[in-house]
Order: sequence, then structure tokens, then C-alpha cells
Amino acid sequence: MCVELHTHSVYSDGTATPAELIQMAADRRIQGFALTDHDTVEGVQEAIRHGRELGIPVVSGIEISAAHRQYSLHILGYGIDPNNQELLDWLARLQQGRIERNRNILEKLAVMGISITAQELQQVSGCGQAGRPHIARLLK
Repeated sequence: MCVELHTHSVYSDGTATPAELIQMAADRRIQGFALTDHDTVEGVQEAIRHGRELGIPVVSGIEISAAHRQYSLHILGYGIDPNNQELLDWLARLQQGRIERNRNILEKLAVMGISITAQELQQVSGCGQAGRPHIARLLK
């Protein structure tokens, strides 16, 4: 049995929609799937819906960003309730921190003579949350 339990969609730092990821999984005969976007569950329902259509069991998931002392950690969670309001509120606070971090990065780049607008950053991130990988894409 082949399963894929760590994937990212356009809702975080991936390049494919949840539906496209499920189609890719079906094309590769993957028999189980989890969408584990960074700090968001926005694409989970879409993945579950398309998984049902293609006969692929989908486990709800997330990759939570965390820090311990000077270390940055990513914690995978499976079987979460993507409609849990307490979780959604907590994720909204994380997103606000991400927005502030992006603003700081863009300000530092501007001081170095590199101009990237918030609009450009949002455009490259598509429907998902903008982050450092999207800033890196704009720097290429």
C-alpha cells in the first residue's frame, strides 16, 4: 500500500490545488492521502471531497509551525476537525503573525533596494497564505 501523508497545496507553500493533488495521487495509484498545509486547514474539505470522488481516503491534516528556544519546529497533526472554532481562531492568530513577519521582511528588502509590494506577494501566493517561500520566488 502506498500513501502520501505530507503534502502542501496552494493554501500554504505548494503549487497545486487540493483537487490537483488528489488527481496526481490517483494518477500514481496512491491509496491514502493527507493534506498537511502549513498553519491552515483551508484546503482540507476540498481534498476530502475530491478524494471521495476518486476513491482515495483522505485524512484531515495540518503542519503546525512552532518554536522551542532557538529552534523552529513543524509538527504534523492528523485526524483534526477542520471546522473546530478554537483551532480556527488559533490559526487566525498564527496568520496575523505571518503577515507581520512578511511585512518586516519586505521592509528589510526595501532598505537593501529590493522592492516587493504586498500586492505582488499576495499575487504569487495565489489563494493561500503568503510566506517566505513566496518571497523567495519573487527574488529569483
